[in-house]
Amino acid sequence: MPEREGVDWKGLFSGANFITEMTAIQAAKTEWEQNSEPRFVPRRGRKIEWTEEFRQYGLAKAWLEWDDGLGIVQITKIEASSQGHGEGTRLVEFLKVLADKYHITLFGTAVYYDPNSTTPNECPPSPEWVAKQERLVEWYRRCGFQIKESENCPPEVWYPGIPTE
Repeated sequence: MPEREGVDWKGLFSGANFITEMTAIQAAKTEWEQNSEPRFVPRRGRKIEWTEEFRQYGLAKAWLEWDDGLGIVQITKIEASSQGHGEGTRLVEFLKVLADKYHITLFGTAVYYDPNSTTPNECPPSPEWVAKQERLVEWYRRCGFQIKESENCPPEVWYPGIPTE
């Protein structure tokens, strides 16, 4: 220990516990990472290429953003290898278990997108896209999310509920 007059370095550091307690978001993220596998999905647009950082849970993948300051997990995207087989639902149910266990909030915007498309959504949207969008919002509702509709924005989905302002 360095010698300094008047400082008891051994006494200062003896028995000190430098391990800090994890926040709820950190604990939930750790459990998510222990139960999922990283999946880097390459994408190609008309002029650019990029990689999306998903994690796979079962046969579905999710791209999540973890906001420790707000205590919110933002669901950016969910992809299942095929629709209608419960893969996405199982992933969301696991996220809900984490939300309930750690008292955190899940949030997302319900926007249907085709992961195989190289073009942005049509404007105005086609009737087929609108139908898929409506089914997505209803799926979140069946999964227990509350829906917040806005006139000029995609519907927001919240679990366990929409925060009061």
